[in-house]
Amino acid sequence: MAALGSGPQMSRDPAARSGSGEVRIVSVDVSGRGADGERITAGSPFAVRLAFEAARPGPSPSLGVEVHGLDGVLIARAESPGDPSAHIAAGPGTAEVVFRRNALLPGAYVLTVFARDPAGHLDYDVQVKAHRFAVWGERTGGERGAVSLDPAWTR
Repeated sequence: MAALGSGPQMSRDPAARSGSGEVRIVSVDVSGRGADGERITAGSPFAVRLAFEAARPGPSPSLGVEVHGLDGVLIARAESPGDPSAHIAAGPGTAEVVFRRNALLPGAYVLTVFARDPAGHLDYDVQVKAHRFAVWGERTGGERGAVSLDPAWTR
């Protein structure tokens, strides 16, 4: 986790990216929303902000974020609904998703991000497991894995 620093790191592997290019995700910022400020801490909300560039005006794309463990297993997915009646202008835009209930345990994770047509048939830009980020904190109560299920033992 120390190698991750405090912000996300993007893969430089060109095979991690595909899509037609009508909309391209140009940056991904992952930040905490808890008492630790920008650092993502276990149990505190965090946000993923996507900056994108549209090649031409068109229908508002569907945008998505998937959180994976380093083993590649999907932990969570959030996708904005596409809206064919809403349009975006050519040029830059941004979108943000806030994960309000963060059950991720401390550790390193990777994100897949994507932009696709509103109907979900054509991928404009897909960056598969291309962005790394860390969740900080202490593991307590013998928990292991990627998420906390908030265990409470009785005897």
